This record gives sequence, C-alpha cells and structure tokens, in this order.
Amino acid sequence: GRDITVRVQGSATDQSKGLKATIKPVSFALLDDVANALRDNPKIKVEIQGHTDSSGKRTNNLSLSRERAAAVKDHLVQRGLSADHLTAVGFGPDRPVASNRTDTGRARNRRIEFRVIRRESR
Repeated sequence: GRDITVRVQGSATDQSKGLKATIKPVSFALLDDVANALRDNPKIKVEIQGHTDSSGKRTNNLSLSRERAAAVKDHLVQRGLSADHLTAVGFGPDRPVASNRTDTGRARNRRIEFRVIRRESR
C-alpha cells in the first residue's frame, strides 16, 4: 500500500518556553480531530514524527523532537487511542521542508507529521 503522511505546519508544542514539549492549547482541536480520525480507522498504525529547525545543537534538537512527538502520542492516548497503534520518533533538524536561513523557513521546519506505517488486514 501507499504511505499517507499528514503534516501539521508549525509545532503542536509550545516553543515559547524554550526546549520543552508542552502541547499548545491551540493545537488541542486539531489533535482531537486526529484522534477521531484514528479512532474511526482502528486498523491503522501511525508514526508520529517530531521535527525541529536547525537552531542550536543537533543533539538537543533530536531530543526535543522526540519529546515533542512523545507529548503528542501521550495526548492521543489520553484521548482514548491505543498506545500500541502509535509510535513516536524524532528527527531533529535532519528532514527540513524549508530553508533554515529565514524565520519563516525555521517555523515551517518545526512541525509534527503523522505517517500511516501499517494497515492491519481484516
């Protein structure tokens, strides 16, 4: 089958608090929509991918991206989804979608992506 990736532009987590992985309240509605879609499709497994811009140390960005993806996974589990159907990974600055030379580009690179990694057969 074909992979499906949904990109959430900007991070779902709060970056104003520095290197933290706190979900922004403005993201709750979107994450609830994701939870509902996954609940309606219980046979799929999803990889939650955290991404950062290239500011700062790569090792810190890798940790931060993992923590942000884990925070989103935890949020979805709290909304009733099975943790067995969700995997959280962090890629740090390694998969940019825009240039890190501008504020706009860095903002685009700070994101969460949801990738369908498996569809269980009936």
